[in-house]
Amino acid sequence: MKRIKVDFKMYFLYFITFSMFGYVYEVLFKLIRHGVLINRGCLLGPWIPLYGMGSILIILLSKKLKEKPGMLLLSSMLACGTLEYLISFFLEKAYNKSWWDYSSYPLNINGRVCAAALLLFGILSLLAVYVFVPLINKFYNKVKDKKVFNLIISILFALFFIDLIHSAFFPNLSSSYDLKL
Repeated sequence: MKRIKVDFKMYFLYFITFSMFGYVYEVLFKLIRHGVLINRGCLLGPWIPLYGMGSILIILLSKKLKEKPGMLLLSSMLACGTLEYLISFFLEKAYNKSWWDYSSYPLNINGRVCAAALLLFGILSLLAVYVFVPLINKFYNKVKDKKVFNLIISILFALFFIDLIHSAFFPNLSSSYDLKL
């Protein structure tokens, strides 16, 4: 049986980077659309784990589908849509609150996912695989002092973990802000 080496630090780096990209995207989207600056997501920090989890799924999918962009696009849409639906369902059941609602969009499923968002996630997935992941890898490979890198990863992990535990009991409820997408 072949052993598979998994570099958890790199996967955490992908996770936290894309969680932060997702946060910036969400905050800018609301700012541009409604002129309101709000902290998006259910955590307090500048990250939305849904984007990080989605990126890990996409990176894993790309190991088999990188040479087939059309299949990667469709698989990414399905994976991200499933993940978004499940996270929406969990958050609503756990906190009796919805952080997003696509019910006014065509081709939505219970307001949790919609075709337009899935297409956007599919396109962003292709950008992640073909552009952003190689850039992150290039950055990592340029870091000469791996001890500094490990320290940064450790600090980010600690901050994220503390935020995750805190937010499990005291979620960022103002992030839904009752504004339509």
